Amino acid sequence: MLSEEGNNFVRFVNSQQFPYFHSIKINLPIPEGAVNIRVSGRFRCDFVPAEVQPDWQGYKIHLVFGTMEPTDPLGDLSDALADVPIISIQNPMPDWTEKEGSAAVPVGAKVVQVRIMLNGFVGQFDFDDIRVEVD
Repeated sequence: MLSEEGNNFVRFVNSQQFPYFHSIKINLPIPEGAVNIRVSGRFRCDFVPAEVQPDWQGYKIHLVFGTMEPTDPLGDLSDALADVPIISIQNPMPDWTEKEGSAAVPVGAKVVQVRIMLNGFVGQFDFDDIRVEVD
């Protein structure tokens, strides 16, 4: 993630005509007693769909829950309990738009991986003011 004026900021730029997958992720410990994880922020994207199946296309955020923290805070979770899609964008949004998604914390989860993904679109995708909150 990049920092732009103190805010969390992610930008994907994809110029590939063939479907191409981009992903950025971070693993965060889940505080004891947490019951819900919420991710929110502002999105904008200007793109055209590439030639790919519609179920592959998307600008998405998933929460992946695991029972053990990996040694690498950016690494994959080898013990994933659940992979929950919480935000999905399928249409261009050239103006900043607020989005939010959440998921219940599964029993036994100790870590959550916030994963921002892009697949099957050609263009520029921005996500700003990223917030991860725990209830």
